[in-house]
Formats: sequence, structure tokens, C-alpha cells
Amino acid sequence: MKILVLVIGIVFLAIIATLEIWKRFVPAQSEMVKWIEIVLVIIAFVGGAAGLIWRQLSPPIEKKITEAVDKAFEKRKFSSEELKGAYEEIGTLKEQLAKAVERVMELEQSGDVPEAEGIIEELRKSGDLSRLLEVLVKDRDVHKDELIERNQEIAAVAYLKGDIEKATKAVEEMLKIQPENLFALNQRGHIHKLRGKLKEAEDDYRKVLELSVQEKNEQAQAVALGNLGRIYQTRGELDKAEEMLQKTLEIMKKIGDQEGIASAYGNLGLIYRTMGELDKAEEMHKKSLEIKGKLGLQEGMAISYGNLGIVYRRRGELDKAEEMQKKALEIDKKIGRLEGQAIRYGNLGLIYMDRGDLDKAEEMYKKSLEISEPAGMVELTANQYTNLGVIYRRRGDVEKTREYWEKAVELYKKIGMPHMVKEVQGWTSEMINDY
Repeated sequence: MKILVLVIGIVFLAIIATLEIWKRFVPAQSEMVKWIEIVLVIIAFVGGAAGLIWRQLSPPIEKKITEAVDKAFEKRKFSSEELKGAYEEIGTLKEQLAKAVERVMELEQSGDVPEAEGIIEELRKSGDLSRLLEVLVKDRDVHKDELIERNQEIAAVAYLKGDIEKATKAVEEMLKIQPENLFALNQRGHIHKLRGKLKEAEDDYRKVLELSVQEKNEQAQAVALGNLGRIYQTRGELDKAEEMLQKTLEIMKKIGDQEGIASAYGNLGLIYRTMGELDKAEEMHKKSLEIKGKLGLQEGMAISYGNLGIVYRRRGELDKAEEMQKKALEIDKKIGRLEGQAIRYGNLGLIYMDRGDLDKAEEMYKKSLEISEPAGMVELTANQYTNLGVIYRRRGDVEKTREYWEKAVELYKKIGMPHMVKEVQGWTSEMINDY
């Protein structure tokens, strides 16, 4: 009996989960699915109650249970025909869902590309990156003649989701076919930077700049200059970084690329913040956020909120800083952006540490590390090792502090961030001299 109850419970949960997923594929049926779910919940509740009563009372009570069930359904105003229809609908859901991805392939193979593209477009709008990535990969395997186009979206979605291996594979396939593909070179540069390979990232960005100048592609030139600016910023070469980003902004304004203008403002804000010019940094980030909000750029809005949060923290406005970081984290979770989540957790840790809440700060740093380390986000991983070292330094745990800071220094050396190597090594020396 217990096994039967367990099996029924698992099946019930599976059906509810299936219904929720189905709503993503067939939004027009969301209302109907909602009522089906209500019916299921009532059945589960009444069934559970019936089971408990049955264990305590004799079989004649079955009549009363049936009456209770009838009353429950009458209260919800479901007719027997409606209930029968609901059961029939539930019976077809799993089959429909199992075939959803395959249907895209079948439609395209039969020549019905518009309908297949419609399904992919629905997934793009849904924000379900995992399902979208799955469909895109299968779709690419069908469209061998369109590998560049298919791999381009796979690389972008996989990078956003934090699936760097899939992003790398897609980029490599593009470059095998077109060694000078600007998107692929630029995306490979992003992957190198994320993994701490700054020299390789710089080489890719310079190649994009060189090719875009030859092709007179001003937008690609601006993007390449902006990416080079971020490389210089990471290395601590702020004057060169500002020069690159000002050139980017100039080109983006010339060609009227609003998204590019917003990105340039945001990157300049990072430079001014590092220089200690917080008012200027705030101005840039707010300009960036305003444009991104108008364009509906969720990822960009999260970045701007996060950057504003850092500015407010530097000023000591910790409540405003926390508010901004939590807004950013909410968006990053919604769109499934792992890199963003790792950054937000780290920034929240800094805020809690400023408040003296070391336990909460440590929790945030470790959450960030749980995302960044397995994904090969080297700079972010080094930052969290540094932060954890600071936590243990405040607690007076010299061995733990040294352990974390040595790990951080090793990674900063690997990336090519000499200013951070010098800073963390200086802290270590001061700590040793204190004891």
C-alpha cells in the first residue's frame, strides 16, 4: 500500500511539472492548464484525506468519502464531462512535450521552416535558456548547410548560460569554416578573457579590429576597441583603457548604435570608478541604465544595477548598494546568466563584510565560488579567494588567510594582473610582520 501511495505521489508531481513546462510551449493554453492543475490538487487533497479516514474507519464510510469528493467538485463547479476532458488532456501532455523538440526537426526536414522557427522564437521569448540551447543544438545538426548561423546563436546562448564548453565548440566550428569570422573571433576573445587568458583574448580582439578596419565595418571596430579597453582595465592600464573606450563611444554615437553607446558608457563608468571618480562613474552607469531600460536589455540592466551598487558601496551607502545588487541578481537569475550571479554574490559579500557580518559575507563569497570555479571563471575565482582571505584575516586565522591569498596570487599571475599580485602579496607580508 505504501509503495502504491509513493508511486501515485511521484506520478502526480511529474504531471504537475509536465503541465508547467507545457505552458511554456503553448502559452495560449495556459488558462486551461491552470484549471487542470487545480483539479489535480483537489484530487490529491481529497484522496489523501480519504486514505487517512479509510485507515481508521470501516468500509461503509466509502459512501461518505464519495459524497465529500462530489461536494468538492461541485464547489469548484466542474461537471463530470469537464473532468473527463481534463483527464484526457493530461493523458496527451507527456507525449506532446516529448515530441516538441523532435517536431522542430521534422518540420524543417519537411520544408516547413517557418513553423519550426516559430517554436524556436517562442523559446527565445520564454527565457528558458536550457531548453533553447537544447533545441538549437539539435537544429544545427539538421542544418549542416547553415552551421555558421546556427553556431552563432548557440555560442551566444551557451556563453550567457555559462556552458563554456558548448560555446567553445560552436566557435571552433565557425572558425573552421570561416577563419576570419568577426563574431567567432570576438566570442573566442570573451571565452579567453573569462578563463584568464588575457594575451589570447587581446590577440583575438586585435584581429577583429584589424579585419573590421579592412572591411570598413565601424560597428565591429567600436566593439573591438571596447573589448581592448576592458583588457587594459583588467591589467590596471587605466589611461589606455579610457582612450579605447572614448574611441568606442565616439564611433557608436556616429553610427547611432544605442546598445553600443550604452555599453561604452558602462565601461567608462568602470574606469572612472577605478580612478576614484565616483560622481563621474555614477553618471556613466545611469546613462547606460537609461538606454538599456528603453531597449529592454535585461542582461545590460543587470550589469548597470550591479555597477551602481559598487559605486554606492564605495560611498558607504550600503543600503542602496545592497538594493542595486539584489536587483541585478534577480535579473541574472531570471535570464540564467551564471557569470552575473557569481559577480552579484561576490559584491553582496563585500557589503555584508562592510557591515561586520562576516558569516553572511563568507556565505556569499562561497556561493560565488561555487559558480565561478567549476565554470573556469578565473578572475572571479581569484577575487573570491582574496575576499575569503580577508574574512579569515579579520578572524585572526593566519593559516587560512595565507592559504586563500596564495591561491588568489597564483591565479592573478596566471591571468596577468600584476597590480593585484602586488596588492595581495603586500597584505600577506603585513600579516606576517604583525605576528
